[in-house]
Amino acid sequence: MLPLGLFAWPEARWVWFGISGCCLLGAWHFHRVPVVVCAATALFGVFGLYRGTLEPFLFALILMALTIEKTRPLHAASLIGLAAAIKIYPGLLLASFLLERRYRAFLTGVAAAGAATMISTIAVGFDVLGEWVSHTAPNAHFWRSNPDNLSLARIAGNIAPQFSPLLAAIFVFALTLLLLARKKGFPVSMQTLLPATLLATPLVWSHYIIHTGLLRLTRLEQVLFLAGGGLIFLSSLNLLPIQNAAVAYGPVLAALMLLWYRSWQDGLDRSTETA
Repeated sequence: MLPLGLFAWPEARWVWFGISGCCLLGAWHFHRVPVVVCAATALFGVFGLYRGTLEPFLFALILMALTIEKTRPLHAASLIGLAAAIKIYPGLLLASFLLERRYRAFLTGVAAAGAATMISTIAVGFDVLGEWVSHTAPNAHFWRSNPDNLSLARIAGNIAPQFSPLLAAIFVFALTLLLLARKKGFPVSMQTLLPATLLATPLVWSHYIIHTGLLRLTRLEQVLFLAGGGLIFLSSLNLLPIQNAAVAYGPVLAALMLLWYRSWQDGLDRSTETA
């Protein structure tokens, strides 16, 4: 990010837009994502490009990691560690190495995240890291009840607002890992954990959903993602007759729940590469 500071804001914005667009298109091409999956999830990538978020870049890192997970687990873990140093939630995917007892890969991912965090902290200053750490908890509390938040932690917060969103997220994800660990001979991969990662993260915005583009989606899930993305887009333009978040985000949450259930139920490798 630091080289972007050499540009004026309008130019830096266009440079980042170009980098993000290349990451999105390049990842789709590199992973050979089917056209129908690209079409079903493309709007979530557009949301990320429009808002200037980090998700297109994370999307590229995660897709490369999932592509080489079986052949080069240490490299895959390092990529996930780098992604986790940028935003925390991709780091949850490293739990798949624990369930598979590939401890070396797990420690490699943790070390990569720690090294990247330390290098960036030295570059920008320890005070910046401290400000970010102190900001995360209040930010999660502030946005937890937002209807646009697709996390299960939001639903838990609506039922029991006294619970911390972080504790709720940890509980949901730990429950997922427990259910997976109880299945003997169950093939656990990062693809298997991805739906649970998205659902358990305390804050899940619409541009996070682009990560589902690396999974093998059923026709129903494709339709739900396409419909949900379209409704969110119309709602953002104030063109949706019923301005209700449940209407716009309901199909997306339903598709995520279906993905989570199928991954837990049969443990199939849902990567598009397998398809």
